[in-house]
Amino acid sequence: MHQKSSSSKYKYVMLDLVHDLAQWASGETCFRLEDRQSNVFGKVRYSSYMSSGHCDGMDKFKVLDKFENLRTFLPIFIEGLIPSYISPMVLSDLLPKFKKLRVLSLRRYYITEVPISIGCLRHLRDCLHLLKLPSSIGNLVKLLHLDIEGANLLRLENVIDSQEANEAMLREKKGLKFLQLEWGAELDDSRDKAREMNILDMLQPHRNVKGLAVNFYGGAKFPSWVGDPSFSNIVFLILQNCKRCTSLPTLGQLCSLKDLTIVGMSGLRSRNDEHLQAFPHLRKLSIKKCPKLSGRLPNHLPSLEKIAITECMQLVVSLPSLPAACKLKIDGCKRLVCDGPSESKSLSNMTLYNISEFENWSSQKFQKVEHLKIVGCEGFINEICLGKPLEGLQSLTCLKDLLIRNCPTLVSLPKACFLSNLSEITIEDCNALTSLTDGMIHNNARLEVLRIKGCHSLTSISRGQLPSSLKAIEINNCQILQYQLPVTLKRLDIQMCSNFMVLTSECQLPEVLEELKIVSCPKLESIAETFFDNARLRSIQIKDCDNLRSIPKGLHNLSYLHCISIEHCQNLVSFPEDLLPGAIIEFSVQNCAKLKGLRVGMFNSLQDLLLWQCPGIQFFPEEGLSANVAYLGISGDNIYKPLVTWGFHKFTSLTALCINGCSDAVSFPDEEKGMILPTSLTWIIISDFPKLERLSSKGFQNLTSLESLTVMSCPNFNSFPEVGFPSSLLSLSIEGCPLLKNKCKKGKGKGQEWPKIAHVPYVNIDGKFIYDPEEEALCPF
Repeated sequence: MHQKSSSSKYKYVMLDLVHDLAQWASGETCFRLEDRQSNVFGKVRYSSYMSSGHCDGMDKFKVLDKFENLRTFLPIFIEGLIPSYISPMVLSDLLPKFKKLRVLSLRRYYITEVPISIGCLRHLRDCLHLLKLPSSIGNLVKLLHLDIEGANLLRLENVIDSQEANEAMLREKKGLKFLQLEWGAELDDSRDKAREMNILDMLQPHRNVKGLAVNFYGGAKFPSWVGDPSFSNIVFLILQNCKRCTSLPTLGQLCSLKDLTIVGMSGLRSRNDEHLQAFPHLRKLSIKKCPKLSGRLPNHLPSLEKIAITECMQLVVSLPSLPAACKLKIDGCKRLVCDGPSESKSLSNMTLYNISEFENWSSQKFQKVEHLKIVGCEGFINEICLGKPLEGLQSLTCLKDLLIRNCPTLVSLPKACFLSNLSEITIEDCNALTSLTDGMIHNNARLEVLRIKGCHSLTSISRGQLPSSLKAIEINNCQILQYQLPVTLKRLDIQMCSNFMVLTSECQLPEVLEELKIVSCPKLESIAETFFDNARLRSIQIKDCDNLRSIPKGLHNLSYLHCISIEHCQNLVSFPEDLLPGAIIEFSVQNCAKLKGLRVGMFNSLQDLLLWQCPGIQFFPEEGLSANVAYLGISGDNIYKPLVTWGFHKFTSLTALCINGCSDAVSFPDEEKGMILPTSLTWIIISDFPKLERLSSKGFQNLTSLESLTVMSCPNFNSFPEVGFPSSLLSLSIEGCPLLKNKCKKGKGKGQEWPKIAHVPYVNIDGKFIYDPEEEALCPF
C-alpha cells in the first residue's frame, strides 16, 4: 500500500493505484490546497494542505473563502521539528467563517493565543494543538476532543502548592503523548525540596504517555511514578539538570524505553543497578555532565545502538555485550573496560575522549570499526602504536577514517600504526610531532584526504612523493610545515599558516586542481605565476591574506571556474586585466580596501554577485551586467549610486537583494532618483542607512512576490509604506531602529504601524517575536 521514500525517512510513497482509488472514493468532498482544481466548492467538506515551511501567509488560503461547508482544516508538515508561523489573520478572519468546522488542527504552528472569534465555531468537535485557549472556549458545546498531544508546563517554581498542580488533572488526559515539566534554571535556598517533590508527584500523567522530560527539578529524589512499570508506553525519557537528586528512579522497569538521556545531574552519585539490568529495548543511552556518578554501566544491553558518555569522571564505562551497538562516544570517564566478547560485530563508529585508564584493551575486539577518533588519550595512543600487534591499530582491518587530536608529547607515529585501507587521516594539536614518517604515507595506497592542524613542530609531511591516490590536503595552523603538492591533487585547503609566503615552490598549481582555499596566511605573497594550465579549477576562495597584492593572470582560461570569493585582503590592488571566465556563477569581493580595477562583464551565467565594503572600486554597470543575477549584495555609495542610475529594474531575475551603507537616502526605494525594484524580488535586507526615514509605498506596492524583509541599523527609520506591505510578505525583522519599535506594538490603539504588519506571520523586533507574551512571572496553570 505504502512504500518508504528513498529521499526522506519522514516520507512515504503511495502506489498510483491506491492514490487513484482514494481520489475516486473521496469524490468532490476532499480538497488539497495544492491542487486548486475543484469547481464544486459547495461540496468540499475536508481540506488539507502542505505547510510552506517557515511561514504560511493569508494569500495561501484565499481559495478557501469559497468553501462554505468546510468541516476539516488540516495542515501537513513534511519533516523537521522547527515551529512554523501562520498569519494571525487566518485565525481571526478566515477560520471563524467556517461555521460548520468540526476538526481544526494547528499542529506545529507557533501560536501564543487563539482569538476570541474561534469560540463562534459551535460545531467544533476536535481542536488539535492549541497553546492558549480563548476565553470563549466555553461556547464550544460540542467540543469532544481537545488534543494537547505535546504539553510543556514551564515556570513550575511559581506553583504555590501541590493542590494547584493537581488541578492540571494530567492523570485524566488520555490523549497526552509527550510531557515536558520544567522549573526555573536558578536553584537557590528559596526552592523547597519537599514542595517540589509533591508538585511533581501531583503532575503524574496518564499512563498512555510516550515521552517525558523533567528539567531543573529541585527535589532530592523523584516520586515513585517516575519509572513505575505501569508506564509501559514510555519510549523516551529525559532527566536534565535535576541537581539535587542523588539517585535515579527505577528506570529499568520501563519495558518500552528506547531512548534515555541523563544530563547535568551534578548531585547524582548512584544508580539502582538491579533495575538497570533490564532495558531490553533501549537503543540510545546518553549520560552527560554527571561528575559524581560512580560505578559501572550495566553488563548486558542487547538492543543498544548508540551510547554517549560525557564528563562523568568517576564513572567506569564497561563495553560488555553490545551486539547491536554501532556508535560509541566516551568523553571523560574514570576508566574504559573492554570486558565484552571477543569481537563487536556491529560497532562501526568509535570516539574516545579524555579517558584516564584503559583495561583489557584489544584492537582485535573492534575489527569492524570504520571511523575512529582518539582525543587526549595520550597513554592509549602510545600503547596502541608501540604495543603488540594484536593491540595496535593494524588489527582494525576495516578502518577508513582516523583522527588523532590533542596528544602534546607525541613525537612520531610508527609505520605499524597505519593501514592500507585508510582513506582519511586527520592529525590535530600534536605540538611535539615532528614527522609522519614515509612509511605512514606510502603504506596508505588508498589515502585520499590528509588533514593536519595545529602541529607546530611538524616540518614535513613526507620526504618523498605523496601517494598518487591523494586528492585533498587540508593544512591549518602549522607554522613551519613544508610540502610538495602531488600532481593528482584536486582540493587544497591552507589555513592559519602565518609563515607561508609562497603557496608552491614550483610556482604552478597541479593541473587537475579543482578547489583552492587559502585563509589567514598574512605573509602569503604569491599563489602561482598564472592559471594557464589549471583548466579544471572550479572554485577559488581567498580570505585574510593581507600581503597578497594580485591574483594570478589567466582567469579567462578557467573555463570551468564557477566561484570566486576574495575577502579581507587589505593590500590587494587589482584583478588581472582580462575579464572573468564565461562560466562564472558566483563572484564575491569583500573588505578589500585598496582594490580598484575590477571588470565583472556581461555573462549570462552570473547568478550571485557580492561587492561589499570595497570603497576603492570604480563601478561602471553600464559596461554590462547580466540580467540573470538572482542574488545581489552591495555595500557603499560607490556601488549603490551607479546601480541606481543604471536601474535595479534591469535585474529581471533578481530574487534576493542586500544593500548596506547608503549615506543620504531618506526613503527606500529612493523615489527622488526614480529607483524601481524588480518585481521578482522575494527577499530584501537593507542596513546602515543613517538618514533613512521611511519605506516608499510606490516602491513596495508592485513587489507582489516579496516574502521576507529585514531592516537593520537605521536610527531614523520610523515609517512603513503608507498602504502597507504586499500580502505576500511572510517574515519581517527589524533591528536597531529605535524610533520604530514602539510604533509596532500589537493591538488596537497601541502602535500606529501595527495595522500595516498585522497580517505578517512572523514579525521579529530586536530579536523578539512580536507575539510572544511580555516577560512576567506567570503560573503555568
